[in-house]
Parts: sequence; structure tokens; C-alpha cells
Amino acid sequence: MIIEINWNPDSRQLRSFGLTAATAACILACYLRFAKGLAIPWCIAIVLAGLGIAISSVLAPAISRQVYRVMVALTMPIGLAISLLLMTLFYALLITPLAMVFRLVGRDTMSRRFDPDADTYWVQRKVEIQEERYFQQF
Repeated sequence: MIIEINWNPDSRQLRSFGLTAATAACILACYLRFAKGLAIPWCIAIVLAGLGIAISSVLAPAISRQVYRVMVALTMPIGLAISLLLMTLFYALLITPLAMVFRLVGRDTMSRRFDPDADTYWVQRKVEIQEERYFQQF
């Protein structure tokens, strides 16, 4: 599988998840209140849900672990679809036109053109042997 999901996070990851959930809930509640005009009781409920997840991640990790698993299971397909869509758009809108322009201009940086008169395509390189380089391989 391409993506490895940790279905059994440790307590440190659960605390991080709880903090992220509380922060995201506060931001979401503020956005819904000020941008969309959501009623205050609903905003308070969203913040309390985030704080509940944060508190349970510290005091009752088993409950938080179940919430984590549900959230990962719900959001994983969305993330996979969006990443596939973004990579496809990046390739189709940037890489392909750039390659077509290079082909039209005649740019061949890898010297892949066929030369019927060439005996070999071997490119001779000047090799500098320095003993101190043996200790700095990378």
C-alpha cells in the first residue's frame, strides 16, 4: 500500500490529535459564526466537541483513539482523491506543456537524439582523483 496509516497511535500522537482537534474546532466555530452567521449555541457546541476530544486525549486515550480512527477512516479517501487530482492537474497543466515547448524549441539536455553517424554514445568525462575525496563520499 502506498500510504501507511497508524491505526494504533501512541499517547503522544493522541495528545497532538486532541490539540489539533481543539484548535480546528475553535477556528471552524469562529469562521461559521462570523462568515456564515451561525447561531452562538451551535458555535459553542462545536468548540465543546473539540475541547472534549482534547481532554479525552489526555485523560481517556482509549476514547480518543476511537475518535482518531473514525476521523482517519473518514478523511483518508478524501485525501487520496484530492492528492490524485492535484498531481494530475500538475502534470497536465505544467509538465506536459513545458515538455511540448522544449520539444518544439529543440531542447535536448540529455542528448537523446539518434545520430546515425555516431560509433558510440559514450561521453568521456575527465576524472580527477583526489585522495582526500575518499573520506568525503557524499
